[in-house]
Amino acid sequence: MLVGQLNKFEIWSDTEWIAQIDEDIAVAGTAEFATDTNLNMLSF
Repeated sequence: MLVGQLNKFEIWSDTEWIAQIDEDIAVAGTAEFATDTNLNMLSF
């Protein structure tokens, strides 16, 4: 799988990509993540 933004790209295996997504979803569902003060400075 090729993942990238603008001029930066990475090659990931499908297995590793799915594992990372599952890990990210698990972390995002925790109370600690929701109350992290560093997220207040994040903008998209």
